[in-house]
Amino acid sequence: MKLFLLFGGLYFVLIRHLLADAIGVNLEDRFRKFVTEIREQDVVLRSRLRILETERQVRDRDLQDRLRKFETEMHEKDREIQLLQDQINGTLEKIIDKIFTETNNISEEISVSVTAEEIGPNEQQDIELNSQNDISPRAVAGTVAFYAYMRTTGTAVCFKDHETIVFDTVVTDISGSYNNRDGIFDAPVTGAYTFAITVVPVSYHWVSFEIVADGTVLGGAVGDSEGIDSHNSGSVTVVVHLQAGAHVYVRRGGGSTECATGSWTSFVTLFAGWLIG
Repeated sequence: MKLFLLFGGLYFVLIRHLLADAIGVNLEDRFRKFVTEIREQDVVLRSRLRILETERQVRDRDLQDRLRKFETEMHEKDREIQLLQDQINGTLEKIIDKIFTETNNISEEISVSVTAEEIGPNEQQDIELNSQNDISPRAVAGTVAFYAYMRTTGTAVCFKDHETIVFDTVVTDISGSYNNRDGIFDAPVTGAYTFAITVVPVSYHWVSFEIVADGTVLGGAVGDSEGIDSHNSGSVTVVVHLQAGAHVYVRRGGGSTECATGSWTSFVTLFAGWLIG
């Protein structure tokens, strides 16, 4: 009986060791399989990551190329606009000079020369007395002209509605009648005048200017770039008869925002005027 119990105990111990070894081998195999799967997934993920990185680099290079192309096109457009603006300014100066010259010629042609031989002594004396008593300034074309523009800063300048616009950069002022501190032109003589304005808006905005003489609006211009990245300027030219001492200025009429105008290298907001007779 004791011998049976002894062999039975040994058999039980042997079976337990065999089961433990089998379980341990199974766990070790499963662990190795798990590690293998993790490594395979890591290889797959790293491969996908490299593919995504390559695609990102390709997209970045494409965007950079497109950006450089866009900047090149913008520079070319700026040069074209600058050339066009120079041509416009040159043409405007030639037109003003031509108007002055033709007006002077017309004034000389329509002038009437009266000599003492052509009229009687009494009439000659009356003319001389009238000339001495006439102290009012006379309009002589070509003696009054100005041209000023808003300083080129490339940034927006702010004005409220009906605020006087100051064109601080004076190019021409023959009679010294334009004040670039308050933006007002004082007519030095009585006569017919021509005034012109150009208003340049900020991109994505619109703004309007008005030419005003002694409180009366003579005309207006609208620069409209609302909704677009551009500077679509507006211009107007008026002709008016003024008395000596009349005040002429440009004021803001309205706009999409207070800071809606300015001057750029290729576009300038300007105010000009000249006596035509």
